[in-house]
Amino acid sequence: MALITREENNGFRVIKALMICGKQVLYNTFLWGTPNKPLDMRLLEYLKNLTGTSSANYVKDRPKGKLFDSTQRELINKNPDGSKFDVSLLYRSIRLACENVAPFSDSKWFTPSTEMEYYITAIKNMKNDALHGQLAVSDEGCYKNMEKLRELLIGCLKTSGKRYAREEAELYKKIKEVNDKLDIIMNEIIGEEDIRRIDDIKYCNIVIENRNKLKEIFQAITYSINPVTFITNNLQLKEDKIFVDVAAKEGKNRRDNKHIDYRDLLELVQTTPVPSSVSSAKQQGSSARPQILLLKGVTGSGKTTLVKLVTQEWIQGGQDNIRGIDNYQLLLWVECSDPAVNSYQDLLDLLIPDAAIKFRNILTKIVKFYKILIVVDGLDELYYNSKTLVTDLLYEFRNSVHATFICTSRPEKVTMLMKMIPEEYNVTLAELRGINKEHMEEYVRWTHREMSNFTKSKSTDELVNKVMKVKGLTEYLCLPMNLTFFVYILVQEPDELNITITLTEFFHKIHHMCQSKLLERLVNCSETKTKNKSDLQCCVQVILKIIYAASLESLSRDQLNLEEKTINQLISVCNEYNISYQQILYAFLSLKRVWTLQGIKELYSAPHKGIQEYYSALHILMTLKHQLQTSVFPVTLELATPTLATPVSIRGVLKQSVASARVDMTKYHSVLIHVAGLLHLVLDQVPEVITYEVARLLHESGMKNNDHWLNVLENTRCNENIAKAIAPFISTGNIYINDHRTMSCYTALLPHLTPSKVHINISGERADMPGLLDLLAIIAQHHLFSPLELHHCCDTTTATTTAITATTSDAILQHLQPQSNLVEFQGHLTGKGVHLLPPSLKYLSLHVLSDDHAHSLLPQLHHAITSTLHQLVYLSVKVTGGVSAAALTSLPSTPRVELVLVDLSDASVNDASNVIKALKPTGGYEFIKCVSSTLTEVGIQDMINGLHQHSIQLKEGLMIYTNVSLTMHDEDHLSTLIKEKLNSTLKVIW
Repeated sequence: MALITREENNGFRVIKALMICGKQVLYNTFLWGTPNKPLDMRLLEYLKNLTGTSSANYVKDRPKGKLFDSTQRELINKNPDGSKFDVSLLYRSIRLACENVAPFSDSKWFTPSTEMEYYITAIKNMKNDALHGQLAVSDEGCYKNMEKLRELLIGCLKTSGKRYAREEAELYKKIKEVNDKLDIIMNEIIGEEDIRRIDDIKYCNIVIENRNKLKEIFQAITYSINPVTFITNNLQLKEDKIFVDVAAKEGKNRRDNKHIDYRDLLELVQTTPVPSSVSSAKQQGSSARPQILLLKGVTGSGKTTLVKLVTQEWIQGGQDNIRGIDNYQLLLWVECSDPAVNSYQDLLDLLIPDAAIKFRNILTKIVKFYKILIVVDGLDELYYNSKTLVTDLLYEFRNSVHATFICTSRPEKVTMLMKMIPEEYNVTLAELRGINKEHMEEYVRWTHREMSNFTKSKSTDELVNKVMKVKGLTEYLCLPMNLTFFVYILVQEPDELNITITLTEFFHKIHHMCQSKLLERLVNCSETKTKNKSDLQCCVQVILKIIYAASLESLSRDQLNLEEKTINQLISVCNEYNISYQQILYAFLSLKRVWTLQGIKELYSAPHKGIQEYYSALHILMTLKHQLQTSVFPVTLELATPTLATPVSIRGVLKQSVASARVDMTKYHSVLIHVAGLLHLVLDQVPEVITYEVARLLHESGMKNNDHWLNVLENTRCNENIAKAIAPFISTGNIYINDHRTMSCYTALLPHLTPSKVHINISGERADMPGLLDLLAIIAQHHLFSPLELHHCCDTTTATTTAITATTSDAILQHLQPQSNLVEFQGHLTGKGVHLLPPSLKYLSLHVLSDDHAHSLLPQLHHAITSTLHQLVYLSVKVTGGVSAAALTSLPSTPRVELVLVDLSDASVNDASNVIKALKPTGGYEFIKCVSSTLTEVGIQDMINGLHQHSIQLKEGLMIYTNVSLTMHDEDHLSTLIKEKLNSTLKVIW
């Protein structure tokens, strides 16, 4: 039998809490209430020296008789500062010595209330009861005693802090110290197993009861989204009105490359049913695991919009915009750029303070038994406090089967973040790809409809047509933020936006729009309309330089928010020019609402990460411009040794601008892309060494992939100097050109690259690609073709045919003569055009579009192959629907011949069989492809029978592209049929 029971241990803990925490709180009150007492002065001496102006009871209401007993006097003499006084002596000292307390006889000392005097007396009485009462205390009794003590201690600190005008930061620190000490003592009293044994669920219901408080907080933070707040404050776009659709892809093999509707994302990670209570939660299987849905996406892809929508849906109880959200009983919101909290307990203190004060450490455990969704926005913006908080949450919920995390991050940080996640979690990766192209028009309509409530603009149809005509913008216009910007610009200045604008020019346009609108407001404002416009412009430029520098400095600290000292500096400049600082700051920054223990706090930040990076790039360019205009600054690629002046360089500007001993270029990757795009927009003349430095720093920042380098070049409008500078970093050997973008970029790059094999595969008319002939001339002069594919007709991999065009590839081949290194060609040629094909050709794909075209093309093709194209090993001929067998002659034999038939139907299979027979080369076909949107099992069977009837041999097999799905039984039947009749194979693709 244990000499000390668990119940007696509980009693010891209550006494310990009173002796430690009770003493600490009363000592703080004593110090605050005796501000004029030196720490080295004994209390009795201090009391005797009090003057008549003091409000202390020793002066105003001193009791008769001895003030302290002998034991207390001895302690007072030995301890002048009072730090070793016990609870009883501190109680007595406060009543005698503290300023502004109630007289001894006042009922405040004894009547239950929220007065400081009552809290002090209650703490003293609780200590006496614990010492002189029964030692053994049950678990539940111990918990209730500790709960009561916490309320008294926190109440005492708050009321005494208010009475003695202590600062909120100091008071918060003192409360946290007391809470932490009580938590340490409580942790060994009640743990998760004890909670499971508690039958009284009323302790747990406090969590559910606080949902309305949570919803109130989240509503204030996430109510609406206005991505153009720095342009207009009137525009409020609600998430459920503009968030049309997002393309997402789960990172697990079983669902790779499959689109996931954003409304269904939560269903990927919902595995356990909702527990009705704590007691039922413990009965659910231990095999389930907590879930993490990690959403990655580039800046502006809609990550924050999506998690705000999830939160709004939870607030509203589920409106079917996010399916499965109503399964969650609780939601916690964490914004990684928010500096307010750094632990799970702090988060509960912040979000449900009443429950946190009442239940403290037991609350952190109870929460884990409910179905909880934890939203963590901006994992890539973690810094010290938020990293500690996220780590704490992941650790606390690692064994909670009812917990689901939704976390957002930029893609480049995902690998690092995965290392933070404990192995107990099941992780699902999904990527936000922006707005699906097929939903872009719908998004534009929604956005414009909302904007039209606040702006006067053209019709929605007219605006949609203009957006959809934009060329070269598909990639970044798919991002919700950018498309919203774009729509707003078109609404405001429909005739001034170049539809081939680059990404940096896009941000530059927005920024200049902000400046012009601000000046317009200032000129028309009653407070500033009398001021000279040039003075207003001067003020704006001073402000902007500070914002640019602050943006780069904040970016270096992985934060979006500007520091308070920067905002004060901006306000000071505005005051100097007698201009309202709100007018200036609202034009270029966003005011973000953050929830703190003191309520909602407003912080200024760059409107978005992408704009922060653009502002940072402008700081670098403006600094370079200033230095280049000053002759004492030499221009150099390196920060060289001993020189009187600091050399002009991008790296030098970065080192001067960020508070870091080492500049990690990977952090400034996107900034450097904007720097490259801004060089010729900001600088009158761009030194060659600066151009080369941009390329080198981009490589240092992690730029490796050819496609990424092309993005940089495209962002500079394929500037010749930039192309020359980045050429050494381009991977050569095999270069692929497949659209207008890559064609323009490689036209600038190829003259500076070592000889390479160039693969060209371009769809569309030559009129859409005016630079094509220039590109081909460069390739013919410096590089090798492998292959040249020009698609003027239908695509063999689809079941539909595009409009037949009269445009041919003859002129292109004519332009290439007399080059002879072309190995592979696909295109649309006339009979004369066939003779332009070079003898080096090995692979040839041509189209037959009509009977007349067949009469012209096929005889000449036969002649060319037998007379000049001796190296040809592969011939593919595509015949469009409607070409008759009577117009055809047999194809020339080559080692491999492929026939492609398009526009087939069940009714036209017989005609197709005759076409196959008419074109049959003496050596037979390698394989035949049939492209149809309607071909059924009956039509395929007829095709096989027709081939058998005409004795057609297939070396490889028959491939059918159709939109009609076949059953497994049908496929097996057809495969057996073609094996028996043609000794070949069948592959059906739909």
